Amino acid sequence: MAALTIYIDDSGTSPTNAIAVAAGWIAETPSWTNFEADWERARNVDGDIFECMHMAEFVFGQKGTAFEGWSLEKKQRIATRLRGIIKNAVNKGFALGIVKKDFDDLVPSALRAQGFESHYTYAIRRVLGMIDVWRQKEKVTEPIEYIFDWMDPHDSRRKEIEAVFGSAEGEPEAFRRYGLYAGGFSFKSKANLSPLQAADMFAWLMYQWLLNECDGKKLNPIAVESFKDFYLHRHRTFLEGGYNKRAHLADWVKMKGFAIL
Repeated sequence: MAALTIYIDDSGTSPTNAIAVAAGWIAETPSWTNFEADWERARNVDGDIFECMHMAEFVFGQKGTAFEGWSLEKKQRIATRLRGIIKNAVNKGFALGIVKKDFDDLVPSALRAQGFESHYTYAIRRVLGMIDVWRQKEKVTEPIEYIFDWMDPHDSRRKEIEAVFGSAEGEPEAFRRYGLYAGGFSFKSKANLSPLQAADMFAWLMYQWLLNECDGKKLNPIAVESFKDFYLHRHRTFLEGGYNKRAHLADWVKMKGFAIL
């Protein structure tokens, strides 16, 4: 069994979205057991009961969802409760977002063919880079299990993730850098897995933050509260990442040995 487990979700992967995000929470594997028990209690508090936390539906009270008609005060109360559970259990959050147009403009097809076909898998691989740096800095040597939110087996993004992780799992260098071991990644549904619901909260938050950064979209009050709460936690060391600006992407393409078109 892996000593650490990271749950990873996405936001903005619809073709209509201008931004793509990959985000995940990592914690000691036993901590996730306590996390799930705490989450189960939190979602069954009288007056605040919900089945599955899907952040976009929750925050915007989308018509036809279980959250339709909920007051802002109620949603803030529940979000605060859930953030407390996350902060209590999780070691760190890793996230990376990109503007899709920048990626499409700058990344040549030959480079995409090296396992960077989709915006989401690019973001995941950059998150892996953060985990590599974190492992070396903190001298983390334990194995890590990677659990992704469910994707259809025919989904091109899933196939690309499986190709990248499948070719690396069990390799000594992949274990040293990422803690990846044979059989150490999988896809599961967030419907009955609260750590993936927490990852959904994180991915949604980073997506909203990027919309504000890139397009000037006003942040929802819950997004403002959540970002401040997570960002300031543990003396601003709780979150790692941000987004690759156009200049960052250009530098990365050059570093890979390709010319900017």
